[in-house]
Amino acid sequence: MTIIPKDPINQLNNISNKQNVSKSRRKDEFKKVLNESSTKIDSEDKLKDQKVSALKGKEKTEISDTTKDIMLAKKAIDESPDIREDLVASIKEQIKNGTYEMDLDKTADALLNSGIFNDLF
Repeated sequence: MTIIPKDPINQLNNISNKQNVSKSRRKDEFKKVLNESSTKIDSEDKLKDQKVSALKGKEKTEISDTTKDIMLAKKAIDESPDIREDLVASIKEQIKNGTYEMDLDKTADALLNSGIFNDLF
């Protein structure tokens, strides 16, 4: 990418302000200044491109062990079902057979600790 700096314009203004300078000479001077500036900018751009090219392939991203563990845990959670079908089927079967026994104290504690009754008291 070539960007024309302000210097050529200032130099052109200086040249055009001089008396007894022909129009064609001002144009030639401007072209010369512009070419010199463009060449300088182009060479700077090439140098930057070379530096970028040299760095390509050398960049390396490493994931920490903690991040790997978190990613593994997230994957396991994502792959696990929301409902434990085997447990649900077992409880349904116990209810159907009349063998399911509820721990009423545990159930009452869970309901009280859930905050479901906070608005009532």
